[in-house]
Parts: sequence; structure tokens; C-alpha cells
Amino acid sequence: MMNKISLTGLRARGTHGVLEHEKIEPQDFVVDVDMWLDASAAARSDDVAHTVSYAEVADAIVEIIEGEHADLIETLADRIVRRLSVFPVDGLSVTVHKPNAPIPHQFEDVSVTFEWWRLPDTDTCEVVISLGSNLDDPRAHVREAIEQIGDSFEVLAVSSLYETAPQLAEGQQPQPAYVNAAMKVRASADLEAVLLNLQEIEQAHGRVRDERWGARTLDLDIISAGGLSTDGPLLTVPHPRAHERRFVLEPWLEIDPHATLGGRAVSDLVDELPEQSVKRLD
Repeated sequence: MMNKISLTGLRARGTHGVLEHEKIEPQDFVVDVDMWLDASAAARSDDVAHTVSYAEVADAIVEIIEGEHADLIETLADRIVRRLSVFPVDGLSVTVHKPNAPIPHQFEDVSVTFEWWRLPDTDTCEVVISLGSNLDDPRAHVREAIEQIGDSFEVLAVSSLYETAPQLAEGQQPQPAYVNAAMKVRASADLEAVLLNLQEIEQAHGRVRDERWGARTLDLDIISAGGLSTDGPLLTVPHPRAHERRFVLEPWLEIDPHATLGGRAVSDLVDELPEQSVKRLD
């Protein structure tokens, strides 16, 4: 999803221009900026931390206009684009107006527009990770794992915690309820390297693989990796059984309502599944 935030008509005074008097006498400069980004997380959380603060953007632009002299408004536009590119945006369009330009003719405006787009990193991808635990204080295991994953990868979104009933094979002994969550991170496109990193975190939590679908201190699964797919002895992506598991899909849907799996909307997959006792905790 791509959304646009616009700030128009921002006015500040600065000493920019080629002529000598322009370097001494401040005049008005007006800036319009369009910022493209995925604001879906902010829409869900209602938290400015998940989007770009237009107040901070305005402060940054005014600081540049009131700051170091530039002969050309092209230079001003370039400075503004470079400054705003550090904000969490994927694209920018910055227009700098000089309404009082020293032109000996009747005119309405002089302006220049610079655009900038963040190029996709082909060596990385957005990876969806499912977390689960049902032994030895499961909430603590999951929360600590979220922090440890954040030490290794750029975290894009984290779901709430969910309590879920264990999915047992026929004849399998009862187990405690699970605590589950989902994360979206930016990680290497080398998915086996990502898997090894996650397995190291599991081992640090005392994970023992002695029974399929057995109780565990921590389980970390790669569910999806953007448009990437792999089917090898160590890893299959997308996860081959994720579409059957509410404890995977519901936390994922919380952080990405438009998520797809195997070409289908995750919301549709959830609607088709039977009740599996998945309850949001916080």
C-alpha cells in the first residue's frame, strides 16, 4: 500500500538569490511537499510513531530556508529533498516557490520541483515471522524473542500477543496453551541465513526438537518473504501449512490487513478456517 501526505504553502523567509540585495534582505519562500509512504500501520495504531510527522518535516524545511545562503532555488530544493529523505518515506516531491523573484515583468510565481524515490533493495525482502511458546513463561519467551529478532533485523511491524489452543495430532498428549505473535522484518534475501539466525535464537531459549508438534519454549517460523519462494531440505517458503493455522494468520492479519499468501488474501483464508481458540491478549 502507498499513501501520500501533503504539506502545502509552507512559508518562511530567507536570504537566497543571485543578486547582492537578495543575500542581505530576507524574502518569502514557499514550499509544497508530497510524501509517499505506507501509512497502514499508523492508520491501525493511531500512533504518529508509525508514520512521518508533518510537524517535524515543516521544522526541517524552515530550518533550511532560514539557514545557509543559496543562489538558486534548485539548491534549496535539493537540500530539502536530501534532508527529508532520512524520514520514513519512500518518495518525495518538493516544490520551492519564489513569489517575489526579481523579474521586471508581471508574473504569478517562479518555482522548481525536485522528486526523489527510494530504490528497492534487491538484496533484502520483507519477511513475516511467526512466534510461539507454551513452556516456561511463554509470554516472556515471545517478548524476549521479539527483542532479539529486532537486534538482527529491521523491524517493520509487531503484532499483539495471542493465546491459542495447541493443535495436536491424534493421540498426542495434552499441552499448555500457546502464546503466539507475528512480526514483519526487513532481512536478507538469503532466507536460509535468516532461518539459521532464528534457530540460534530458538536454541538460546532452550528449544528441543524431539517431537513433531510437541511443546516448546520457542518456535520461530518464516511464513512469507515477499515474492520469494523456496522449497529445499532446510526451508519451504511460503510456509506450507500456514494457511491452516489461525494462530499464524490472525496475528499476521493484525499487522498487515492486506497480506496475501499463495495468491489469496489472508483475510479470506481466516474466514474459511474453523474456530481454533485464538484470543488476543494485548
